Amino acid sequence: MSTKTDRLPIAPVNIIAVGAALVAAAIVAVTGNWWSAAILAVAGLYIGWAAWMARRESSTDLHRINALEYRDERDRTLGRSALATVGLAALAVCYVSFIVSIVIGEPALILATCAQLLVIAIVWMIANARVVRRG
Repeated sequence: MSTKTDRLPIAPVNIIAVGAALVAAAIVAVTGNWWSAAILAVAGLYIGWAAWMARRESSTDLHRINALEYRDERDRTLGRSALATVGLAALAVCYVSFIVSIVIGEPALILATCAQLLVIAIVWMIANARVVRRG
């Protein structure tokens, strides 16, 4: 497995995250929502900076894994293990949000949390099927 990191300045997932935050910042800036635009811009720039810093030769395992800038298969294995825990926490938090939204009774919130829970559940089922298939 190659450990070269000079093909792109940061991993594609981070390019997408930075781009999405900056595009969203521009959109909300056009609507006059300057605080949200600033928060989104700072978030996007931070993600880009952290990913770029993780590409340095001197970066630690923790920096690379936190930034999703895997250098080799070992980093990917560590990242998968950490993300499995994140996925479990996300499912639990989403389920609690789903229950709270129903108790509150706000239709838009109920719809949003139902959609979020459904997407996470579908991704979980697909991931489980792939893992079982690989054996």
